[in-house]
Amino acid sequence: MNFNLKTFNIWQKTIVLEEEINKRADVFSRKERDYLCSLIRRTADAIVLNIRKGSIGELNTEFKRFMGYSIRSLAKIATFDKYYKESYNIMNLIVAFKNNLH
Repeated sequence: MNFNLKTFNIWQKTIVLEEEINKRADVFSRKERDYLCSLIRRTADAIVLNIRKGSIGELNTEFKRFMGYSIRSLAKIATFDKYYKESYNIMNLIVAFKNNLH
């Protein structure tokens, strides 16, 4: 299984979220930036990277596992009010997709 991620709706939405988070992280105060900026950037990267890693696996069970990792990372992002709605929407898309993998 190797998805063309450029046409994959979930991939596109996570890329947009990742870019938005990276832009917003630049406006944190110095104290916030030291901890939160690093945390949310790494988490946003993990969402995208886990989808990518799972998509090149040979088995749907492996893809499901990596989609689960992305869901967990989205749950971290959802704790920030600014990203709650978009994170929740993407989580629902991933859960539905994951449930349709056989």
